[in-house]
Amino acid sequence: MIRKNALNLVRAFSKINDNNKVLIIKVRLPRNNNSLNNCERILYKEFLTITENSDNIYIFDRELDILDLYKLYSKKLNNNTDDNDYVEISNKSN
Repeated sequence: MIRKNALNLVRAFSKINDNNKVLIIKVRLPRNNNSLNNCERILYKEFLTITENSDNIYIFDRELDILDLYKLYSKKLNNNTDDNDYVEISNKSN
């Protein structure tokens, strides 16, 4: 979280206020609460708060297979989306 500066990325993106823009971010969740120090725990909590309150920031916490990646790119690049059109990502874990 700190090394890749994901918190500042979602902070900046949340200020855009443009529903035509979407941030899809892949993060590795903490293994357990013991693996985070107090500073990291505070930053992680802020990261989750920002992403949960945003309608255009999506978090993936697992590896996506090639078909799921294709679904994401093809929907947006081909302009095949409307306000009620969602890309279904499989729940298959790797």
